[in-house]
Amino acid sequence: MTAINAYRYFKKSTDLKTFTLHEKETHLRISVDREICTESFISNSHDSLFRLRSDIENYIKAHHNFRSSFKPLNIPTNAPPIVKCMGDAARAADVGPMAAVAGAIAEALGDELNKSAKEIIIENGGDLYIQTSRKRVIGIFASRTKFSYQLGLEIPESSSPLGLCTSSGTIGSSISLGQADAVVIQAKTASLADAVATATANKVQTSEDLHPAIEFANKIPGVTGVLAIKGAALAAWGDMKLVKI
Repeated sequence: MTAINAYRYFKKSTDLKTFTLHEKETHLRISVDREICTESFISNSHDSLFRLRSDIENYIKAHHNFRSSFKPLNIPTNAPPIVKCMGDAARAADVGPMAAVAGAIAEALGDELNKSAKEIIIENGGDLYIQTSRKRVIGIFASRTKFSYQLGLEIPESSSPLGLCTSSGTIGSSISLGQADAVVIQAKTASLADAVATATANKVQTSEDLHPAIEFANKIPGVTGVLAIKGAALAAWGDMKLVKI
């Protein structure tokens, strides 16, 4: 099991239908209202994903440092909306813009799909966009710690849309400068949650770093909850309800 599967064990919801989309490195798991999940809806969703990725890829061709920078960059006003979204999130968290790419794609696609869907959960490599009118429970995977498969976050219907993103230094292929087993950020947008999760996880080497890392994250405007796990230690802050699953 890897970080990519971190959130795939949320409590099953019979009102949702799930499908997957794949475009190059992007692999999405999307759950929406059963009645609107038609072949046409899925096809249109893939078209949107292709366009969003193309916007990022074309921008990188003209601005090579956008892919490699570990620090925020100045983004021109005529850049594609998803690129500007990544740039804004990166600046808030003081990381490079690609730290927000998974959350930004989930967010941008979710904002398009919610024009026709009332219930949307988009997972992109452990980063989620959630739009729901019902209470949901999202399971957490934290490497080989005792919390994996045992701990979940309850998402109340009144809190969405929101982003819920994870970063880990012990599992998965994403770059992390820390050794956290899991840092989960809840924020008003998925792009911000993704960038802040990366920045916060970078600050965790041992369990003694959990509280300072949370203090860093909770000062960033738009962050509404933080959960950090290292080994047998757990620290949390904000509007998050932890439940046993």
